[in-house]
Amino acid sequence: MTARTGEVQVKQFREETRPGVFILLDHRHSMRFGTRLRLKAAQASRLTALVAFAAVQQGWTVSALRLDAQMHWFPTSSDEQSIWQFVRESSGICALNDKPDEAALSTVFPLIQNQLVRGNHVYLISDFADLLTTKTGVDMIKPHLLALVNSHPVFALHVLDPVEKRLPNAGKRVLQGMLGEAAQQINLSDSYLQERFAEQVNARQAAIRQQLQGCSYVEIMTQHENPETHIPLPHGLGT
Repeated sequence: MTARTGEVQVKQFREETRPGVFILLDHRHSMRFGTRLRLKAAQASRLTALVAFAAVQQGWTVSALRLDAQMHWFPTSSDEQSIWQFVRESSGICALNDKPDEAALSTVFPLIQNQLVRGNHVYLISDFADLLTTKTGVDMIKPHLLALVNSHPVFALHVLDPVEKRLPNAGKRVLQGMLGEAAQQINLSDSYLQERFAEQVNARQAAIRQQLQGCSYVEIMTQHENPETHIPLPHGLGT
């Protein structure tokens, strides 16, 4: 063509990308909690299975990172048998130490970004318990989350137990923290305590949503039996 036209012709190749999903599955210590039907970690596993199989049915690829006391990476695959194996492994919830040395989200987000390829949709499935732990942690997450949402569709599936939203009217109870703190007797029926708790919950939820700004945010409770009706699955997304 250059010889025929007398002008230099340049052929441009564009990389063909296959749509896929990347799943962050949080199975850390705070996810091992539940008062209705199942643990938060169990509900997170159900969400992971829904997203993974919906992606495979569309011919998409799946890759993932499961967080507990360690990081477990699942390499990119579109093979149904491999996805079945990943889902089975993700359904097992092993015991953790009383004070586990776990990776924080502020250290995990940069690693996720390095694993992503063009065309990935990102699902963050967590209770985001440490998202607001320290100002340093928040400042470390912000640039990486901003980079994610600027380059990929990001879906934040926030898994919560009902008692994290509202105190039960259960009278006096002896409560102890999950990390072995001293037990205390608390009157859960005290109206002032319930009001203060509700205020703190609302403030915390608003702060978490602010940190996840730019993500498609969905709140999922542990007792939801049909979470597929609450979350955006890959078959409903554009490529």
